[in-house]
Order: sequence, then C-alpha cells, then structure tokens
Amino acid sequence: MGFSAKCVDCHLPHDSVFHYVTAKAYSGTKDVLGEIFWAKSFDWIGNLKNKEEFTYTSGCLQCHDLKSMQYKIPKAFLAHKEFLMGKVTSCVKCHENVGHKNIREAIVK
Repeated sequence: MGFSAKCVDCHLPHDSVFHYVTAKAYSGTKDVLGEIFWAKSFDWIGNLKNKEEFTYTSGCLQCHDLKSMQYKIPKAFLAHKEFLMGKVTSCVKCHENVGHKNIREAIVK
C-alpha cells in the first residue's frame, strides 16, 4: 500500500520552525476567511496552475534524499539532475499529480 503523507507534509515548509509556523498561521487564516467568503465560488481546477505556491519542496526532501540516490538508484538520480543543479526548483514542476491521485476528477465531483 505504501506511505501515506499528511497534508502538512507537502503543504507547509520544513526548512525552519519559523517558516513552518508563519506559513501555518497564514494558510489557516486564509482557509478560514475563504470558507466564510468565497469557498462556493472558488475555481479549484483553475488554481491547479498555482500548485508551486502551496506545495513546498522542503517537504519532499524530508523523505526523499536525492543525493543518496546516486548510488542506490542511478536512473532516479539522473532524472533529478536539473533539480540538483538548481535549474528546477520545485518538485511539483515535474511531479504534477504527486499526493493527489486523479485530482481533477475528484474536484469535478
């Protein structure tokens, strides 16, 4: 079955406690206000193009050690070469559907 991540594993930063807490406070406030004022009119499908704004690479790196892949899984290491060189800075740029299987279908229902 595999590992099941929690929402905060991807949707909150893990690079520092300060960044985590401030992002959590900001997101929580925005979520509450959104539920009150515009939840029914929110364009979930349209907002998928902004996935990099609310998915943190530092969460991915908590579990996925890309540098250790060099010897364990050479093909995976090579596939992440541009990320390791800093040319690609977000995991969700390439892994578009990570964490949410069939997200478009789930949102439309």
